[in-house]
Amino acid sequence: VFTATPTLWLSNLNYPGATAILAGDLLFWATTAAGGAELYVTNGSSGSYSLVHHFESSNGLADMNRAGGVVYFWNHPNSGTPELWSTDATAAGTRRVLHPELYPQSGVGIGIDSGTVYFAAQDQNGVEVWSSDGSAAGTRRLTSFADPFARIWHMAASPTRAYFYVEDLSFGQEIWSTDGTPEGSRAVTSFGYFEPFGRSDSNSHLLVAGNRAYFLATTAGLLSIVTVLA
Repeated sequence: VFTATPTLWLSNLNYPGATAILAGDLLFWATTAAGGAELYVTNGSSGSYSLVHHFESSNGLADMNRAGGVVYFWNHPNSGTPELWSTDATAAGTRRVLHPELYPQSGVGIGIDSGTVYFAAQDQNGVEVWSSDGSAAGTRRLTSFADPFARIWHMAASPTRAYFYVEDLSFGQEIWSTDGTPEGSRAVTSFGYFEPFGRSDSNSHLLVAGNRAYFLATTAGLLSIVTVLA
């Protein structure tokens, strides 16, 4: 039996959360007694952490996803819409990504090594899948689902594509994939019935190896492991 002893004491910081690993260091955010949210980086040494950026107006940061040499995350300001940010763990390299008014779906996002991040967010047209390369011009909507209340959950990625679950009233539940372009975003399954993945996300085990995705689905009344090529 091993006893875990904390080695990183966060003095004067409250409620740390939303972590990501970048180049061997840990990025995290916390609140301070003075208020607001702050982004920090640590190498794990005792008492060793550095301020990266102070957010004057923030209820917290969420959904950190590494993509190449940067980490993307959402800042939730005290007023207004959530903001997509990126950081390379330096003050100079931390900035807000300009984008349309979006409301991200918590926990639905993933980055790939090329530097692109994929996420689900709601705009005036409904819930869709978006991608960003960290620039205003490179942030765009990839899907156009008929159902404005489409449900998107659990993303996984290969080096070149992202995969995700979709539930839309017009076609039911399917696995989709995208290469980061609208024309390259498509369903990769065609179950032809409504709920092969059920109503609980507990069966949402989507894994990707190369150009093949593995997941659980109910087929012929049995829960099975299914694989599909992109």
